[in-house]
Amino acid sequence: MKGSKVSREDQFLIINKHRNKCS
Repeated sequence: MKGSKVSREDQFLIINKHRNKCS
């Protein structure tokens, strides 16, 4: 996984997905 080359939008989506999974 390339985290250094992640767009801001991509990061937001990833965080949103992670939060959704945690919920």
